Amino acid sequence: MHGIVWFIFPTLLVVCNDITAYGCGRFVGQTSLFRLSPNKTLEGFFGAGIFTVCCGYLLGGVMLQEDPYHGVVLALYASCAAPFGGFLASAIKRASDIKDFGQLIPGHGGMTDRMDCQLLMSVFTFAYRQYALS
Repeated sequence: MHGIVWFIFPTLLVVCNDITAYGCGRFVGQTSLFRLSPNKTLEGFFGAGIFTVCCGYLLGGVMLQEDPYHGVVLALYASCAAPFGGFLASAIKRASDIKDFGQLIPGHGGMTDRMDCQLLMSVFTFAYRQYALS
């Protein structure tokens, strides 16, 4: 069971960050974060970061059965990597003159947009677990 938690926990952090960034950006966002992706806002980025770090701390100690510090480290990475994974996908779409990568999740850019940060997060989690916790 302990191994699967190292898959589920980072996945939850990315989802938490994504949903919170959307909510904060939608309701209080005014300042564009990056010209390449105009719907991402500075307020969404920081609001999601704060919420994700809080979730990482609270859930990290329980789910990982480790010091909550490890949950915070993963949450900080998820908060920083999530928007930049999206920027990469936006750059590829704009260069290819494509609106969305797919229609599986309408209005959200397709499944590829949902998975870009998960890929970055999984590599970081593996490296963190292998080297920082050994």
